Amino acid sequence: MEKSERVAIAKHVLSLIENETPFEGPESWEADIGRFVDQERFELEKRKLFLERPQLIALSADVPNSGDYYATDIAGKPILIVRGKDGVVRAFLNACRHRGVKLADEGCGHGKGFVCPYHGWTYDTAGELIGVPSRAAFEPSQLRGLIALPTHEEIGVIVVHPDPEGHLDFDAFLGPMKGVLEDIDLGGFSLLSQYREPARINWKHAVDGGMESYHVQFLHTTTLVTDGGGSLPHMQFGANHAFIPPGPTIT
Repeated sequence: MEKSERVAIAKHVLSLIENETPFEGPESWEADIGRFVDQERFELEKRKLFLERPQLIALSADVPNSGDYYATDIAGKPILIVRGKDGVVRAFLNACRHRGVKLADEGCGHGKGFVCPYHGWTYDTAGELIGVPSRAAFEPSQLRGLIALPTHEEIGVIVVHPDPEGHLDFDAFLGPMKGVLEDIDLGGFSLLSQYREPARINWKHAVDGGMESYHVQFLHTTTLVTDGGGSLPHMQFGANHAFIPPGPTIT
């Protein structure tokens, strides 16, 4: 992001603080409860928003070295990200080509390859099939590598399209948000630990809760560098958006 853009954001935050003016959206509105509980709508959202579009699935820090992998699930589709011997990050469907069994459990790990726990089919970190017990029992056309997914790694983030035939334009996907992420220097991050907790929550609840500052000064009094104070702007960056949480030293 250009320095002038960062300065403009800082001036905006300072004006809110100095004028004791809370940041507010252009209007107040209520959401129909059906947006959160309608199953047909949810299935449509999963397909249109998650399975038919690229997704920022991981950071480079999740797979820093050759042989490192990260397995996750996007709207019911198992995905495996791995850094190969050549240092290139690739993504595949996390499914053996024989019977579709998951090759890696969810989370981060390391290995020279992936062995199916069902019949022992073995794949290398480039997704190639390198070992098949009783290979002669199979036709050559049945011996296939993993299904690759469009993948792009840059500025410390890894974007994957869940559809093998999907189109991935990294710059178009991030839009103006790319400059914001470049400033954070995610490429210099390191994974210290990981923690996963399943949540019985609609994805829109997570977005709604994470993108409003109304609750911060009550719920996050000891967990954020700011108490909120109502001066936490929400900003749009093309198709993406962000919270701007200033620290107490900004003044």
